[in-house]
Amino acid sequence: MPTPRSASPPTLSLRSDNHLWLPLVAHAIASETGDRSFLEQEIPFLADDHASPDGQGTVWDHLMAAVQFTWKNRGAHGLPLTFQSDWNDIIGRFNRRGQGETVFAGMQYVFALRKLIELAEWADKPDLQHLQDMLHAQLAALQNAAWDGEWWRRGFDDDGNPVGSNTYTAARLFLNPQSWAVISDTGSAQQQQSGMDAVAQQLDTGIGLKILTPGFTSWSDEHDEGRPPLQDGYGAGCGENGAIFCHANTWAVMAEALLGHGDLAWKYFTQLIPQNVIASIGVDRYRAEPYAWVSNIVGPENGQFGWANVEQITGTAPWMDVAATQYLLGIRPYPEGLVIAPSIPAQWPGYSVQRIFRSCALHIEVINESQTGFGVRSLTVESAELPVTPVASIPAELMKGKDQLSVKVIL
Repeated sequence: MPTPRSASPPTLSLRSDNHLWLPLVAHAIASETGDRSFLEQEIPFLADDHASPDGQGTVWDHLMAAVQFTWKNRGAHGLPLTFQSDWNDIIGRFNRRGQGETVFAGMQYVFALRKLIELAEWADKPDLQHLQDMLHAQLAALQNAAWDGEWWRRGFDDDGNPVGSNTYTAARLFLNPQSWAVISDTGSAQQQQSGMDAVAQQLDTGIGLKILTPGFTSWSDEHDEGRPPLQDGYGAGCGENGAIFCHANTWAVMAEALLGHGDLAWKYFTQLIPQNVIASIGVDRYRAEPYAWVSNIVGPENGQFGWANVEQITGTAPWMDVAATQYLLGIRPYPEGLVIAPSIPAQWPGYSVQRIFRSCALHIEVINESQTGFGVRSLTVESAELPVTPVASIPAELMKGKDQLSVKVIL
C-alpha cells in the first residue's frame, strides 16, 4: 500500500488533521457526480521538499495513504499524535516533546474512515476490511481513553495528562469533541447526548458557543494544580482561549440536527447570524459588517465581549451553508443517491426546496405533520412511495435520465 513519501519520521511542523479532510472531499465529489473513475486517476505524491514529485499513485492510493499515516502515528492511548497542532492551534502547546494526542483528530479520523468505507463498498475496493479494522480500533481507543465522565476530553499532553477534563479549573470543557462525537458517531447515544448537554449548559453565551470554558488565565509551563499550560498570546475570552469560535459553532448545529434537536440546532444557527448578534448587543460592540460571517467573537470572560474578528475570510461561511442545507434541511448527497433527513424546529409547518442532483431537478416538499421536526414517516417520489428505513433516500438510479421529479416528505 502506498504511504506518504517521507523517509524520515514526521516532525512537529505537521498538523494532525489536514490530511483527514481529503476523504471528505473525495466522498463529496463521488456523491455529487456519481463518478467512480476519478478514484483511478494517477497523480504524483509530493516529495519532502514540497516542490517536486516523488512517485505517483491513484487518487484512491492517496486517500488510503492519508488514513494510513494517522494509523501509523498514534500515541500511547491509541489516538492520533498531535504534532504541531490540529484544527485548534493552541493544542500544539500540549505537544512540545511529540507525545501529545488529540481526541478531536481521532474523531475526524473515525469520520474519514466511515466515508472511505462507504466509497470502498460503492467502488468495490479491496481495502474495505483494512478500513473497517482501523475504524473499530480507533472507536475502541476513543471509548477507552477519551470519555471524562460527563463529556469528551480534548486530548492528552506529552505526559499523558488529559486536556479538557473536569480535573482542571481551566479549559475543563472543549466544544469540538462534543459535536464531533455526534458527527462521527463515536460513543454511545447517552455519551453523545451528555456531551452536547454540557455544551448547552456551559458554552452558550446567547450570541454563540464558546470554544472552551473557562479560559486560561496563566501562561505557566508546568501542570500546576488546576492550571494546565497554554500557548502564549491569548487572554481569556480571546481567539482560541474561550472566544465564540464561529466555525466550531457550525459543527454544533450539525450535531444537534443529527440528534433530532431541530429547535436547538436552529437556535445555534440563528443566534450567530451577524444581524441577530448586532440586534442583541449593538453594532458598537460587534464592530463588524452585518452581512458577512466572522471567524470569532470575543467571549464573555473578556471586557471586549461581543467584538467580532476576521470577517469574510473564514471557514464559518461554507460550513454554515453545509449545516443549513445538509443538516437542518437534511438534504445530503451520497454515492448511492440523496438522503432526506430534516431536523427543523417543531413549530415549522414544513418547507419546500429545489435541489438539482446529477442533472435532475428535484422539487421537494417537506410537511411537518407530526410537529416534531424530525423523523421521516413517508417519502413519495412522483406516485411511488419509497421505504424510509433505515434512512429515507432517493436512489440515484431513480433519477437517471429524468429532467425533474416531484418529492413529498412527511415527518
